[in-house]
Amino acid sequence: MNEELLETKSLKRTKELLLKWKNDKNIQKIKEFYKTKSFSGILGVDRREMTHSNFLAWIFDDTQSHNLGQFAIKQLLDMLLEYGEEKIDNSLKLYNKNNSTDLQFDNLYKVMMLDIYNVENLMVGVERPLVGGRIDIIISMHIRSEKNDIKLPEKINIIIENKVDSSEHSNQTSTYYNYYIKEETYKNDLNLFVFLSPVVTSKLKDKLADNEHFININYQLISDNILERALTYDISERNKFIITEYLLSLRKPSKENKGQTM
Repeated sequence: MNEELLETKSLKRTKELLLKWKNDKNIQKIKEFYKTKSFSGILGVDRREMTHSNFLAWIFDDTQSHNLGQFAIKQLLDMLLEYGEEKIDNSLKLYNKNNSTDLQFDNLYKVMMLDIYNVENLMVGVERPLVGGRIDIIISMHIRSEKNDIKLPEKINIIIENKVDSSEHSNQTSTYYNYYIKEETYKNDLNLFVFLSPVVTSKLKDKLADNEHFININYQLISDNILERALTYDISERNKFIITEYLLSLRKPSKENKGQTM
Protein backbone atom coordinates (compact mmCIF):
# COMPACT_ATOMS: atom_id res chain seq x y z
CA MET A 1 0.00 0.00 0.00
CA ASN A 2 1.63 3.24 -1.12
CA GLU A 3 2.00 6.41 0.93
CA GLU A 4 -0.63 8.32 -1.08
CA LEU A 5 -3.27 5.64 -0.46
CA LEU A 6 -2.47 5.54 3.27
CA GLU A 7 -2.82 9.32 3.45
CA THR A 8 -6.16 9.18 1.61
CA LYS A 9 -7.51 6.58 4.05
CA SER A 10 -6.24 8.61 7.01
CA LEU A 11 -7.91 11.76 5.75
CA LYS A 12 -11.15 9.84 5.13
CA ARG A 13 -11.14 8.57 8.71
CA THR A 14 -10.58 12.02 10.20
CA LYS A 15 -13.44 13.41 8.11
CA GLU A 16 -15.72 10.58 9.27
CA LEU A 17 -14.89 11.35 12.91
CA LEU A 18 -15.52 15.04 12.36
CA LEU A 19 -18.90 14.33 10.75
CA LYS A 20 -19.83 11.98 13.58
CA TRP A 21 -19.12 14.66 16.14
CA LYS A 22 -21.01 17.37 14.27
CA ASN A 23 -24.10 15.12 14.01
CA ASP A 24 -24.07 14.14 17.68
CA LYS A 25 -27.32 15.35 19.33
CA ASN A 26 -26.24 14.63 22.86
CA ILE A 27 -26.54 17.98 24.65
CA GLN A 28 -24.28 16.89 27.50
CA LYS A 29 -21.35 16.43 25.16
CA ILE A 30 -21.90 19.86 23.69
CA LYS A 31 -21.84 21.30 27.19
CA GLU A 32 -18.31 19.92 27.63
CA PHE A 33 -17.13 22.82 25.54
CA TYR A 34 -17.84 25.13 28.44
CA LYS A 35 -16.12 23.10 31.13
CA THR A 36 -12.56 23.20 29.83
CA LYS A 37 -10.41 25.13 27.37
CA SER A 38 -12.04 25.84 24.04
CA PHE A 39 -10.53 24.58 20.80
CA SER A 40 -9.44 28.11 19.88
CA GLY A 41 -8.01 28.56 23.38
CA ILE A 42 -5.93 25.41 23.07
CA LEU A 43 -4.54 26.50 19.71
CA GLY A 44 -3.93 30.10 20.76
CA VAL A 45 -5.46 31.59 17.63
CA ASP A 46 -4.62 35.09 18.77
CA ARG A 47 -1.05 34.32 17.64
CA ARG A 48 -1.15 32.07 14.59
CA GLU A 49 2.55 31.26 14.72
CA MET A 50 2.00 29.62 18.11
CA THR A 51 -0.91 27.44 17.00
CA HIS A 52 1.08 24.22 16.62
CA SER A 53 3.16 24.74 19.76
CA ASN A 54 0.04 25.40 21.84
CA PHE A 55 -1.70 22.28 20.58
CA LEU A 56 1.35 20.07 21.19
CA ALA A 57 1.87 21.54 24.65
CA TRP A 58 -1.76 20.70 25.42
CA ILE A 59 -1.52 17.09 24.30
CA PHE A 60 1.88 16.45 25.96
CA ASP A 61 0.66 17.77 29.33
CA ASP A 62 -0.84 14.95 31.40
CA THR A 63 -2.86 17.38 33.53
CA GLN A 64 -4.91 18.68 30.60
CA SER A 65 -8.47 17.74 29.60
CA HIS A 66 -7.65 15.33 26.76
CA ASN A 67 -7.87 12.29 29.09
CA LEU A 68 -4.88 10.63 27.42
CA GLY A 69 -2.73 10.74 30.54
CA GLN A 70 0.95 10.27 29.71
CA PHE A 71 0.37 8.51 26.40
CA ALA A 72 1.57 11.45 24.27
CA ILE A 73 4.72 12.26 26.23
CA LYS A 74 5.77 8.61 26.29
CA GLN A 75 5.19 8.35 22.54
CA LEU A 76 7.38 11.42 22.07
CA LEU A 77 10.17 9.80 24.09
CA ASP A 78 9.88 6.67 21.95
CA MET A 79 10.24 8.76 18.78
CA LEU A 80 13.31 10.51 20.13
CA LEU A 81 14.91 7.17 20.95
CA GLU A 82 14.23 5.92 17.43
CA TYR A 83 15.45 8.98 15.56
CA GLY A 84 18.07 10.34 17.93
CA GLU A 85 19.84 7.40 19.56
CA GLU A 86 23.34 8.75 18.98
CA LYS A 87 22.45 12.26 20.14
CA ILE A 88 20.71 11.01 23.27
CA ASP A 89 23.74 8.83 24.02
CA ASN A 90 25.98 11.89 23.72
CA SER A 91 23.68 13.88 26.02
CA LEU A 92 23.78 11.03 28.54
CA LYS A 93 27.58 11.04 28.48
CA LEU A 94 27.54 14.75 29.29
CA TYR A 95 25.06 14.05 32.09
CA ASN A 96 27.39 11.38 33.50
CA LYS A 97 30.32 13.76 33.39
CA ASN A 98 28.46 16.55 35.17
CA ASN A 99 26.99 14.25 37.83
CA SER A 100 29.87 11.80 38.31
CA THR A 101 27.59 8.91 37.35
CA ASP A 102 27.88 6.02 34.94
CA LEU A 103 24.39 5.61 33.54
CA GLN A 104 24.08 3.50 30.41
CA PHE A 105 22.08 4.33 27.29
CA ASP A 106 21.07 0.67 26.93
CA ASN A 107 19.30 0.84 30.29
CA LEU A 108 17.46 4.01 29.34
CA TYR A 109 16.46 2.47 26.03
CA LYS A 110 15.25 -0.78 27.62
CA VAL A 111 13.19 0.94 30.31
CA MET A 112 11.44 3.21 27.81
CA MET A 113 10.88 0.64 25.10
CA LEU A 114 9.37 -1.80 27.62
CA ASP A 115 7.42 1.03 29.26
CA ILE A 116 8.57 0.09 32.74
CA TYR A 117 8.93 3.65 33.99
CA ASN A 118 6.82 6.45 35.41
CA VAL A 119 6.85 10.10 34.50
CA GLU A 120 6.55 12.44 37.47
CA ASN A 121 6.33 16.21 37.89
CA LEU A 122 5.68 16.74 34.18
CA MET A 123 5.71 20.41 33.22
CA VAL A 124 5.10 21.78 29.72
CA GLY A 125 5.59 25.40 28.66
CA VAL A 126 5.55 27.40 25.44
CA GLU A 127 7.40 30.52 24.34
CA ARG A 128 9.88 30.37 27.22
CA PRO A 129 12.04 33.52 26.93
CA LEU A 130 15.80 33.42 27.33
CA VAL A 131 18.70 35.63 26.25
CA GLY A 132 18.89 35.45 22.46
CA GLY A 133 15.43 34.04 21.76
CA ARG A 134 12.43 32.06 22.95
CA ILE A 135 12.05 28.31 23.38
CA ASP A 136 8.97 27.17 21.43
CA ILE A 137 8.18 24.21 23.71
CA ILE A 138 10.01 23.16 26.88
CA ILE A 139 9.11 19.93 28.66
CA SER A 140 10.58 18.98 32.03
CA MET A 141 10.01 15.76 33.94
CA HIS A 142 11.38 13.31 36.45
CA ILE A 143 11.42 9.64 35.48
CA ARG A 144 11.46 6.61 37.73
CA SER A 145 12.13 3.02 36.68
CA GLU A 146 9.80 0.35 38.02
CA LYS A 147 12.91 -1.80 38.41
CA ASN A 148 14.87 -0.61 41.43
CA ASP A 149 18.16 -1.92 40.07
CA ILE A 150 18.01 0.26 36.92
CA LYS A 151 19.35 3.75 37.40
CA LEU A 152 17.99 6.56 35.25
CA PRO A 153 18.73 10.29 34.96
CA GLU A 154 17.07 12.26 37.75
CA LYS A 155 15.52 14.88 35.48
CA ILE A 156 14.97 15.24 31.73
CA ASN A 157 14.35 18.44 29.79
CA ILE A 158 13.12 18.32 26.19
CA ILE A 159 13.80 21.56 24.34
CA ILE A 160 11.79 21.78 21.11
CA GLU A 161 12.47 24.26 18.31
CA ASN A 162 9.30 24.23 16.22
CA LYS A 163 9.62 25.37 12.60
CA VAL A 164 6.52 25.43 10.42
CA ASP A 165 6.67 28.20 7.81
CA SER A 166 10.10 29.60 8.60
CA SER A 167 13.72 28.54 8.75
CA GLU A 168 16.28 28.87 11.52
CA HIS A 169 17.93 32.26 12.00
CA SER A 170 20.45 33.94 14.30
CA ASN A 171 22.00 30.62 15.37
CA GLN A 172 18.91 29.83 17.44
CA THR A 173 19.62 26.17 18.05
CA SER A 174 23.21 26.81 19.16
CA THR A 175 21.99 29.58 21.48
CA TYR A 176 19.47 27.23 23.10
CA TYR A 177 21.93 24.36 23.32
CA ASN A 178 24.63 26.45 24.96
CA TYR A 179 22.16 27.93 27.42
CA TYR A 180 20.89 24.58 28.69
CA ILE A 181 24.27 22.89 29.00
CA LYS A 182 25.80 25.87 30.83
CA GLU A 183 22.99 27.38 32.89
CA GLU A 184 23.32 26.30 36.53
CA THR A 185 19.63 25.38 36.79
CA TYR A 186 19.76 22.89 33.90
CA LYS A 187 23.32 21.78 33.22
CA ASN A 188 23.10 18.77 35.54
CA ASP A 189 19.91 17.50 33.87
CA LEU A 190 19.65 15.24 30.85
CA ASN A 191 18.86 17.79 28.15
CA LEU A 192 17.42 16.55 24.86
CA PHE A 193 17.15 18.94 21.93
CA VAL A 194 14.51 18.53 19.22
CA PHE A 195 14.03 20.17 15.83
CA LEU A 196 10.41 19.76 14.73
CA SER A 197 9.48 20.66 11.15
CA PRO A 198 7.08 19.64 8.35
CA VAL A 199 9.73 17.94 6.19
CA VAL A 200 9.14 14.49 4.72
CA THR A 201 10.33 11.59 6.86
CA SER A 202 13.06 10.65 4.39
CA LYS A 203 14.86 13.91 5.25
CA LEU A 204 15.02 13.34 8.99
CA LYS A 205 18.53 11.93 8.72
CA ASP A 206 19.71 15.18 7.09
CA LYS A 207 21.21 18.09 9.03
CA LEU A 208 18.18 20.34 9.46
CA ALA A 209 19.17 22.39 12.51
CA ASP A 210 22.34 24.46 12.57
CA ASN A 211 23.35 22.81 15.84
CA GLU A 212 24.35 19.17 15.46
CA HIS A 213 22.89 18.08 18.80
CA PHE A 214 19.25 18.50 17.75
CA ILE A 215 17.14 15.41 16.98
CA ASN A 216 14.97 15.76 13.89
CA ILE A 217 11.31 14.75 13.99
CA ASN A 218 8.41 15.84 11.81
CA TYR A 219 4.66 16.37 11.95
CA GLN A 220 4.02 13.11 10.12
CA LEU A 221 5.51 11.21 13.07
CA ILE A 222 3.40 13.24 15.49
CA SER A 223 0.32 12.45 13.41
CA ASP A 224 1.01 8.71 13.00
CA ASN A 225 2.34 7.89 16.46
CA ILE A 226 0.30 10.19 18.67
CA LEU A 227 -2.74 11.79 17.07
CA GLU A 228 -4.09 8.91 14.98
CA ARG A 229 -3.59 6.50 17.85
CA ALA A 230 -5.17 8.91 20.34
CA LEU A 231 -8.41 8.70 18.37
CA THR A 232 -8.65 4.99 19.23
CA TYR A 233 -8.60 5.77 22.97
CA ASP A 234 -11.71 6.04 25.11
CA ILE A 235 -11.85 9.83 25.12
CA SER A 236 -14.76 12.23 24.79
CA GLU A 237 -16.27 13.22 21.46
CA ARG A 238 -15.11 16.75 22.20
CA ASN A 239 -11.49 15.67 22.43
CA LYS A 240 -11.82 13.52 19.32
CA PHE A 241 -13.15 16.58 17.55
CA ILE A 242 -10.21 18.73 18.68
CA ILE A 243 -7.65 16.15 17.60
CA THR A 244 -9.46 15.54 14.31
CA GLU A 245 -9.60 19.27 13.54
CA TYR A 246 -5.89 19.52 14.17
CA LEU A 247 -5.17 16.51 11.98
CA LEU A 248 -7.15 18.11 9.18
CA SER A 249 -5.13 21.29 9.56
CA LEU A 250 -1.95 19.26 9.05
CA ARG A 251 -3.23 18.08 5.67
CA LYS A 252 -3.19 21.63 4.35
CA PRO A 253 -0.01 22.64 2.48
CA SER A 254 2.24 25.00 4.42
CA LYS A 255 3.34 28.27 2.82
CA GLU A 256 6.79 26.99 1.96
CA ASN A 257 5.67 23.50 0.94
CA LYS A 258 2.93 24.05 -1.63
CA GLY A 259 1.40 20.73 -2.62
CA GLN A 260 3.06 18.92 0.29
CA THR A 261 1.30 18.18 3.57
CA MET A 262 3.06 18.11 6.91
